[in-house]
Amino acid sequence: MDQVRRTIPQGSIAYQPSSGILVHEPVYFRTSIPQRFTTVIVVLEIPIEIELTADYLWNFGDGQFFRTKDPGSSYPISSIRHSYSDSGEKEVILNVSWSGVWRSGAISGPIRGTINQKVIKVLTVETARARITRSEEHTSELQSPDHLVCRLLLEK
Repeated sequence: MDQVRRTIPQGSIAYQPSSGILVHEPVYFRTSIPQRFTTVIVVLEIPIEIELTADYLWNFGDGQFFRTKDPGSSYPISSIRHSYSDSGEKEVILNVSWSGVWRSGAISGPIRGTINQKVIKVLTVETARARITRSEEHTSELQSPDHLVCRLLLEK
């Protein structure tokens, strides 16, 4: 099993937006770890083909989890999306469990057990800041003599 474990592709977590993540706004996740992986190992000079399939368990760092067989993709297609209800640093953990079959010539069978892999990414979720602005229409209304009292009250 160690021989297979050493050949499994390493990957990372990516997300959109890549910065400026806001509370209550969706974040789209994906990983570069592929859904399927095939390799050949040699045991006692006999080549054995290994076919593995990934199962992804996303821990979004806020007590929410999502299990899928899909590595995700970029917006707008992404099937892995999450919104945070509060701000702060979130440690996103992706646990990948590999399972599969082996084949050597006409003989094949399931691989007993799973190979597990973990990827961690820390992201910061921020609260959106509100700004009060005044439109041109309201500014010109306040300049008229009829609205002088209103303008003076606003300036105080």
